[in-house]
Amino acid sequence: MERKTLTASADQLVSAIASIGYDPEVALCDLLDNSIDAKAKNVDLTFVSDSSNDGDPDAIIAYVIADDGLGMDRDAVVNAFTLGTKRYRPPGSLGKFGLGMKSAGLSLGSRITIISKKTGAELIAGILSLEEISEDYFIQLGSPSERELDIWNRHRRQDESGTVLYIDGVQESAPARQSFVKYFRRHVGNIFHLFLEDQENPLVINVDGDAVQPIDPLFIAEASGNGDLPPQLSNWTGQTVHWLMHDVDFNLGIDNVNPTRIAATHLIHPPSFTTERRAKAQHYQIDADPYTRRLRHGFYIYRNRRVIVLAERFMGIVPQDQKAWAFRGRLMFDESADQALALDVKKRKCFLPKGARNALRSAINSYTTLSQNAWKEAGEHVDRVRGRNSDSTANEVIENSGVASLGYSPATDPSVIVDSAARAQAQTRIANVTLRDAGLGSEAVEETLRQGQYVQTVQGMRGNVLWASVPSVQLGLHQTLVNVQNSWASTAYAAAQNDQRLKVVLHQIFTMLARADLELRTSPVPQVSIVDVEKILDRYRKAVSRIAEEMADSFEAQLNDPDLTLTDSQNSN
Repeated sequence: MERKTLTASADQLVSAIASIGYDPEVALCDLLDNSIDAKAKNVDLTFVSDSSNDGDPDAIIAYVIADDGLGMDRDAVVNAFTLGTKRYRPPGSLGKFGLGMKSAGLSLGSRITIISKKTGAELIAGILSLEEISEDYFIQLGSPSERELDIWNRHRRQDESGTVLYIDGVQESAPARQSFVKYFRRHVGNIFHLFLEDQENPLVINVDGDAVQPIDPLFIAEASGNGDLPPQLSNWTGQTVHWLMHDVDFNLGIDNVNPTRIAATHLIHPPSFTTERRAKAQHYQIDADPYTRRLRHGFYIYRNRRVIVLAERFMGIVPQDQKAWAFRGRLMFDESADQALALDVKKRKCFLPKGARNALRSAINSYTTLSQNAWKEAGEHVDRVRGRNSDSTANEVIENSGVASLGYSPATDPSVIVDSAARAQAQTRIANVTLRDAGLGSEAVEETLRQGQYVQTVQGMRGNVLWASVPSVQLGLHQTLVNVQNSWASTAYAAAQNDQRLKVVLHQIFTMLARADLELRTSPVPQVSIVDVEKILDRYRKAVSRIAEEMADSFEAQLNDPDLTLTDSQNSN
């Protein structure tokens, strides 16, 4: 059989590399890796906006990364643009495949310009333009033109050596500059925090002129100062960070992989902070990221001290449930684990073999349980201290509106004569079904109704529905059950612990939904049979509950918008 050499269409190949699927922040951090590998001590990242008269000042038209690293000569520039470069990478290097600069850069824009200088060497420029590539893969290489000199002089650091990376031809899908820059500083602070904290070899990363502050996702310095999580969870205030599992070497049972470092901490419980101190609680990044809406709890995976994967829960080792939000773990690997972890080109995803996952689960299970129990204890304490006042106010609003009385009939057609006995019979039937689905007794519900509790939260209902109606014919009153096992309701009522206004609104929403549901089921609807009404309402309630469950992650971030939060003094009115 003959050996047949095949040719590849360069434009198709490079376009495919550019379409790997980077998020902008991931691509930019991949490019920052090159500056760190070049021994840079200072890196400036600038988002160039459209300053023309008819341009959008919030639109990004170019990305610039300038560093004071070792710089490159002609051969190094060629090597940087070569696809799949084979070269020696010293231990601790952040590079891996030799594709990062091309794949990350071209995901941001269609043209990459490198202008670089090594100590004692001439300034060199190289340009890769996706639009110019056809059959051959090539770059423009040589002394910088007037354009490249202008870029160099505007962005270079005043050092003997260094590199300026300039990416233009920016994608139309580029994020809005103002909101993205704020998020990106926070992201970089997480990804490179160990480099930014390093006292022996300090690194400074400036984003649009402001130095990035390191953010340790585990807040280990605070945990070390506070010690282990108190064994008596009632002694925890919910406002301090503690150790769960101290930083140790750990054997995950992966062959040919150097020792792994593992640690876990327990962060804070945001509702335990007053609204005046909520900014401090936000510092710990407990809830979903306000920009990406992604959850941030779980394990942070490091490769050579650089975070490569954020908030990995490893197929349920760390639950997604809100009670686990204070748990933070980290696993620290070096390049010896690349193959075992199946690290992808973007260094964003990794995979633990089944045996390693089982070992991790066994090692960490007791700590994740402890963290969840601490969160639950803190939440119950907040409910005891603050919940009663907000609940009583919200229930008073419902009582004063009249909607709690079974005589209130928003869905009844006044032209239709209602059979009161049949209506009462239907109400009793609905109450019995709801009580069965929620696992409650009628006497307990009637007792809470006598106490003026017209909305009751329950831990689970059949089908995980959000709300259900419980009419009490004997008392002539109506109670609404809200299922806080549904993530949407859990998130909403957790946010309402500190906001009386939100509690009133939530109680009213669910009460009106439940009452409308009840009235349609117990009052004649012209030209529609009660069987059809039942079917439609059942499907509607289940569909809404399912959609709400799926929306819970983004909804939590929206509820934490500071514009929605009242101060404690307002809450007390």
